[in-house]
Amino acid sequence: MNSITTHQLVQMLCEYAKDSAVFPSFYKSLPVAGETGTIRKLADGTEADGNLHAKSGTMARVKSYAGYVKTRSGKMLCFAMIGNNTLWTEEELRDKFANLFVLMAKLP
Repeated sequence: MNSITTHQLVQMLCEYAKDSAVFPSFYKSLPVAGETGTIRKLADGTEADGNLHAKSGTMARVKSYAGYVKTRSGKMLCFAMIGNNTLWTEEELRDKFANLFVLMAKLP
């Protein structure tokens, strides 16, 4: 059916993180918030800046992010989030996701 749930995607990301042969290269290939790629302006100047490594995806009325963020204590969190057919503009939805990423980075 050419589909995957966010839960399945998070499980996959978590498995990658456990594989010391694959993970370093994979992690380095992801755009970094505040620095590179499509998320270079996302969460700029916050605790997620330089910390959030994620791939974004955008289609008409859909915005998604999947990747990793480290908490204040250095714990790596895997995540996948999709906003689909929301009442917010693309910019508003991006900002709401950015707020979530900052909150995740601030976790102990």
